Amino acid sequence: MLAIFFEWLDVKQKIPSRTSIENWMKRLGVAELEQDAPPSEDLILMVDHSIQIGAEKAMVVLGMNASDLPPVGQSLTHGDLRVLKVKVGNEWKIENMEQEYEARATEYGSPRLLLSDGASELQTGAEILKKQRQDTLILRDLKHYAGNAMKSLVGNDPRFKEVIGKMGKTRAAIQQTNLAHVNPAKPKTKARFMNLGPFGL
Repeated sequence: MLAIFFEWLDVKQKIPSRTSIENWMKRLGVAELEQDAPPSEDLILMVDHSIQIGAEKAMVVLGMNASDLPPVGQSLTHGDLRVLKVKVGNEWKIENMEQEYEARATEYGSPRLLLSDGASELQTGAEILKKQRQDTLILRDLKHYAGNAMKSLVGNDPRFKEVIGKMGKTRAAIQQTNLAHVNPAKPKTKARFMNLGPFGL
């Protein structure tokens, strides 16, 4: 890709290798994490567990000031958010998350809003924080909430299960044939009720 751009722009420069680009991106990430972030009275925290490898999961905390939210109708961008913490652990129980929330509140001030996907350890740990810091609002993100609502509505519906079953059989029957290009979508292993769009449901 860089070769195409360099040729188009007539740049006479050696193209960096994939590993060079990867290493510089890692350095930029470390530099971002090491920047000091001043305490804020209108901090919004977004917390999730990500990148599960074996028994370990990474906890990621993103933050921004409520005063910096984009206008109504505009989405957040990467530049609006700041990575406040990345921590890898073998287990993330309620007490672990309570400690992490308290550490972030001590470091940056009581968050005005704490947003998570509703996982029990994230949500319950946040509720414990709220008892100690009552000015914090705890919310679940809309996409996960809607996915859970959709699951409760259609997850056990016999017709829904029948459709999903027939799609699986169809996929297995035609995936090695000339009709493979019309294969139905494959349900996601996780968060399938957040991704029903490809099924036309």
